Amino acid sequence: MRKHLTRNEKGLTFIELLAVVAIVAILAAVSVVSYRSYMVRARLQDAKVALETVRAEEEQYRAEFGHYCAPNSLNFFGGAAQVDVGDYRIQFTSQNQTNYRVQADPQTVRQSFARNSKYGGWISINQNGDRDHQPGGQNRWP
Repeated sequence: MRKHLTRNEKGLTFIELLAVVAIVAILAAVSVVSYRSYMVRARLQDAKVALETVRAEEEQYRAEFGHYCAPNSLNFFGGAAQVDVGDYRIQFTSQNQTNYRVQADPQTVRQSFARNSKYGGWISINQNGDRDHQPGGQNRWP
């Protein structure tokens, strides 16, 4: 049998609809913030892998020739002193053939917005494996 709506049965009220929209908006806001944080951490991981790759290449070169090489000799850099990896610019600095420092600097707003957080700013590694990052502190890679 068919049931017809009477005057007292009107369906959803405006307040009920407003509550549903508010809940959906809150869930969307939380998910967007979580996704942005996840992307920042993923890009930072790409930079860490790049720095460790450069360090491994330098150690292989030192094992073979007895000293560290210039950045333009590394396969990773392809003849340049810096290279872009994802959202980071990887730079190699060396005063002599006994030490070096490789630093990853954020180049996008996505990575820069987190500069004051644990996952923002530059990260670096040197010939001893000492890791540093912008918020400060040796051996405290985020």
